[in-house]
Amino acid sequence: VWPPVQAARAYAHRTAVFPDIARFQVPADLYFIETEGVDARLVSLPSPWRRDPEDRALRITYDDAHAPAVQITEPCPDWRGYTVVAVDITNPAAHALQVTFRVHDANHDWTHEDRFNEPLSIPPQTRIVVRVPLSAIEAAPERRVMALSRIANVMLFGQEASGSGVLYISRIWLE
Repeated sequence: VWPPVQAARAYAHRTAVFPDIARFQVPADLYFIETEGVDARLVSLPSPWRRDPEDRALRITYDDAHAPAVQITEPCPDWRGYTVVAVDITNPAAHALQVTFRVHDANHDWTHEDRFNEPLSIPPQTRIVVRVPLSAIEAAPERRVMALSRIANVMLFGQEASGSGVLYISRIWLE
């Protein structure tokens, strides 16, 4: 009975923290998270970027074989009533990090043109909050309107791996 109990607890936790799509404070926050083969763990955010003593994040360690990536496989699907999705991300490296923020709904046909893809350049040694208007996400598919009531997947992923490093994601939420 343990897997169904874990799933029920994860769904209850996901509902309780909404409008947070992903937050990285406690192990229950990781249930719907996939990291595409990279090492990922909950950690205290390092002091140069920590805003308070309890500030935690998902640390993603990437290398030559694995680009940084995190996927939320079952976010709370109904984003109607909100205007922005925000991502709190930290790049401790000495160089900018190129990532893509991707969102698709349950009607996604698995083509590039049928989802929202936003390239982001995260400045070196910086913690930033990136805000994306939901109107841009809704309008992203070429031949239809994305269903903000049926969001099915959220991803943040790097380009081809070219070296090693660390990336911190503190939170993804709706405003």
